[in-house]
Amino acid sequence: MQFYELPREREAMLRIAKDEGIEELVEELLSLSLPDERYALSNGCLTTMYLADGDVLFALPQPYTEDGSVEDALTELEELVRHADLPLRYVGVVPSEFPFLLSRYRHTNVDLIDKTDGTYRVCVLTEPMLFSEIPEISGERLTLSLIDASDGEVLEHLDKDAETARYFRVERSGEVEGTALERALSEYESGISIPLAIRQNGETLGDLTLYAFDGKGGAEVALRILPEKRRQGFAKEALECAFCFAEGILSLSHLDGVVKVENAPSLALCSKLMTEIQNDGERVTFRRVFNA
Repeated sequence: MQFYELPREREAMLRIAKDEGIEELVEELLSLSLPDERYALSNGCLTTMYLADGDVLFALPQPYTEDGSVEDALTELEELVRHADLPLRYVGVVPSEFPFLLSRYRHTNVDLIDKTDGTYRVCVLTEPMLFSEIPEISGERLTLSLIDASDGEVLEHLDKDAETARYFRVERSGEVEGTALERALSEYESGISIPLAIRQNGETLGDLTLYAFDGKGGAEVALRILPEKRRQGFAKEALECAFCFAEGILSLSHLDGVVKVENAPSLALCSKLMTEIQNDGERVTFRRVFNA
């Protein structure tokens, strides 16, 4: 799914529209569009994005063909938002759309926005948004706990380590500002991720992050261990602790791990503890399913 700004990206959007015979729709949007709106044509549906006071909001996809699939358009939108580190917020929702939309997600917050036309804003709540405090998780040798100011140096070291950078999957939208610690805490406060420090007897060995929460019980996990602490079984124990946390505390249904094909140690680890569900030739996706 690609969002376009009108009129600046009119020609690019028209190229897509011509393939589906809906040039008139784009021309109509051109006459009505505002500077803070973006549009996507996908799965026979028009999806509108609104940029308002630093927030990114979406209207529910609207079919423009008889076989337009709102379900498929929503799935594509959810995937885009999830990996762009954005909260998922719908505007202009009417009560008749509640059954379809609210049944799609585990937790939502609904607010009346416009009393005149009876439209609502529906915010999809991720698991990090539901917890005022993150409990500590203990394993045989390790503990996982929310990162704090004492972890800043370790996080910076991991960010700058060449081998870690080769393998660690980072997908962010826009420019990245601030220190590694500030970025991680900002994403936690926004409900995007849960950044945990991996500790042994008070010493920080690395970090483990739960992120890409889909609002339906799924999330992804990534972990990094300091170079001098690798090959001692810490990654395996930290991942097992993460499974206990995801299932027992967050009540997730599954946790995914995405590993680059050249990352042999992580492939071996995930193969032992998770099930491979996808391989696109560049990355392998593994999944651990829970009973939640």
